[in-house]
Order: sequence, then C-alpha cells, then structure tokens
Amino acid sequence: RVYSNITLFGDGIDQTVLDAGIGMDEDEGMVVNDSLQGQSNVTIRDMTIKGHSAGTGEAIKFRNLNGGFVHQVKALRINTGVLLGSQDGNGVKNVRISWCEITQAKKYGVFLTLGETNVIDNCVIDSGGSDALGIGLEIGVAGRISGNRVISNRVTNGGHSMSFTAGNGTQYESGWINSGNVVCYNTASGNQIDQIWELRGSGNV
Repeated sequence: RVYSNITLFGDGIDQTVLDAGIGMDEDEGMVVNDSLQGQSNVTIRDMTIKGHSAGTGEAIKFRNLNGGFVHQVKALRINTGVLLGSQDGNGVKNVRISWCEITQAKKYGVFLTLGETNVIDNCVIDSGGSDALGIGLEIGVAGRISGNRVISNRVTNGGHSMSFTAGNGTQYESGWINSGNVVCYNTASGNQIDQIWELRGSGNV
C-alpha cells in the first residue's frame, strides 16, 4: 500500500520482481494506494509485477488518486495490468502510464473506469489471446470520462483493443459523460472483436 508523495522504484524491468505468490483473488491489488483517504503524487517505476498464474490479481490498482506516474513497469500473468478505478465516486486524475509492458492479462491490460486528464502512452499490451473477452485498453464505464490521452500504444491479441464506453447496455446511466478524449498514433492488431470501439462518446478524437 502506498500513500501520497511516495515513489516505489526498482532496478529495472526483470531486475526487480514483485511476485504475488499463491492465494490472491482476481480483483485484489498487488500494489495499491490508500483509496479511502484520497492520495496524490504516487509513482511506481522500473520493476516487474508478476502473478502466480494467469488471472491472478491486479498488478497496480489506483483509486481516488490525483497525480501519479507509472513508468517502465512490466506486468504479467495477471487479471488486470493497471486499474484506475474509483472509491465512493472519486476517480483518478492526472496520472500518466508510460513505457509499460503488460502481457498475459486475462481481463484488462489497462482499465480506467472513472477519471479525467490521464495519459497512457508508449505501452505494449498483449493479452496473449487468453480470453476472448479480454480487453487490451479500455477507458470508461461509470461516471465522467474526459480529457484523457491515449498515444502511441500497441495493443494485440485480446478481445476489443482500445475502447471508449459510457456504460455497456443496461449499465448505462444518463449522467455519465464520455467526451474530449484523444486517441492517436496507436496500433492494434490480432484482437478478436474490434480494433477500436466507441460507445456513447461525444467530441472524442
């Protein structure tokens, strides 16, 4: 668990390895912030985070966070690589995820459920075809999703690759906002459903 103004760093990818071991639930975070209090300025960098088997936990789980940096982190054999979620309606803002490698993610490579002005760039996300519904990179399910930037990522071998949504089917609520997000210079291939998919978006580029 990390708190405000904390940097957790290693000696580099595959040099410093955090191994989850056995007995971890699929929605349990390996590296998490203290979401109940609300945190700011958290950095995770230069390491590998590894699940015991495919579908083990969430490598990095941030909620109720303003300001953060995830840089040169490799996540493998996990349920979700990086989850930017919410706590009591408070999402994630001003977080940058850059130059990360996520592989063998059973559910999501990077998943942002509620947040604004975040940046995801230069990441390689390969689901390894482990789950037909696996989504390489998804932004938006519940609440306000706006001003996020997804730039120069490579997403392969999942279900959807890059997806902007404001809820799926019956989960949609009229107050949810999906607008002003930018997706550019990304490549997507080998995904089983769609390469890029948008639902109920407005003013996205």
